[in-house]
Amino acid sequence: MPTGKLATVGVNRNHVLIAMAAVALCLGSSYSFGIFVKPLADYYGWSISQTTLAFTLNGVLSPLPMIIGGRVVDQGHSRRAVIYGGLLFALCFIFTGSISKPWLLYVVYSGLGSLGLRAAYAGLMGNGLKLFYDRKGFASGIIAAAYASATIFIAPIANFLIERYDVVTAFRCLGLAYMIIVLVAALFIKEAPQPEPPRRLGALPKAKGLNLNWRQMIKTRRFYWLVAVFICGSMAGLMLIAEASVLGQHFFALSAATAAIYVSAYSLANCLGRFIFGPLSDRLGRYPTMIIIGVSVSLVLILAALYPIRATFFLSLIGVGLGFGGMMSIMPALVSEDFGPLHYGINYGVCYIGYSLGSLLGPQIAAYFGEGQGSVSVLYGIALLFSLSGLLLTWLRWRKK
Repeated sequence: MPTGKLATVGVNRNHVLIAMAAVALCLGSSYSFGIFVKPLADYYGWSISQTTLAFTLNGVLSPLPMIIGGRVVDQGHSRRAVIYGGLLFALCFIFTGSISKPWLLYVVYSGLGSLGLRAAYAGLMGNGLKLFYDRKGFASGIIAAAYASATIFIAPIANFLIERYDVVTAFRCLGLAYMIIVLVAALFIKEAPQPEPPRRLGALPKAKGLNLNWRQMIKTRRFYWLVAVFICGSMAGLMLIAEASVLGQHFFALSAATAAIYVSAYSLANCLGRFIFGPLSDRLGRYPTMIIIGVSVSLVLILAALYPIRATFFLSLIGVGLGFGGMMSIMPALVSEDFGPLHYGINYGVCYIGYSLGSLLGPQIAAYFGEGQGSVSVLYGIALLFSLSGLLLTWLRWRKK
């Protein structure tokens, strides 16, 4: 791990990164919502689609809080975004355990929870990329890996709490634990130095790497390419992460406990993908690494569509998890490099609209199949279509370079 002191605060940047990873670990529990879908629906008598909509809306609403958090980051207050956002997310998790109406679930978990989650995540990524300006893929990979690894631990713990007590108690206990972790980590998180502003910002820069603001960014073709790749690259991952437990129980007759293990396996792959492909992109380049990811995910989805059995279902979770995690670790570094670090916070929030659109479509498509409509092969086919589209877009962009 790289070493070095922060000149402005006199602390080791590795220690700051570890503390930020701890907060990211808490925020990543949003990915574990699939574990709560069926118990929450059964507890309150809701449908699977009604309950899954909370996860969908949480992602759909993400660009606005990402932009808000990004604005705070760009003003030099990443630490505030992390702490206040993390505490808001923890509180919303606690309050979710006291909700009996679907619309309240959407307001608290999807609305306020998304605000806390995305603002804190923007702070983590913004601060991490500034700290490790020399190894952006490494920093974004570590933070993203910690974020994704949450479900590895949360899935079995949540399943235990649900079976031992109930889903309401599970939400409250986990929310309280997140609040404690955020408060402790806040003691160690320090603000990274701000990047130097360019001498002139009047004209629209044409060269890669200059500091574009969001208005300048949306005038470039690179922006629309990034959004399109974000949509295609996130679809398969979001389809499976939201409904992996339900799909496993419905199509492959898995028990709830076994399905939770499958979800944990997906999360482990998601975590490893971020840890592996982020640093790897520092060495091979962002585009070649994304092509490797696209080819691998597409091959796994083809196999799972042709032979829909438990083994290929498990393999698809591993393959898609690795690819989804890798893509999510590379995109922050790509945005920073393509449009510059000065306005990274807001720029990444605007680009995050791609993830938002994926969140709108992916979980709802999976919920449709999870309720017994259609075959799992068709579901894999839809995911494959998006994966191949993302691969083609990346290859075309790479050729133009």
